[in-house]
Amino acid sequence: MQRAAQQSADVPVTHRLAVIELIVPSIEERGPVDKIALFKAFVASVVGGEWLGALPELPD
Repeated sequence: MQRAAQQSADVPVTHRLAVIELIVPSIEERGPVDKIALFKAFVASVVGGEWLGALPELPD
């Protein structure tokens, strides 16, 4: 077991991550709920979370 852990530690991180395929849909492929959540998260990161509550609700 220790030998397997040592061999795993010897492999560079880039080689270990190369086996993971992550598919992230584009904004256009996401639904309206995801788009609004992403927009709110972006606005909160710009103006701050406390100001986000003062903004009017987004239309559906």
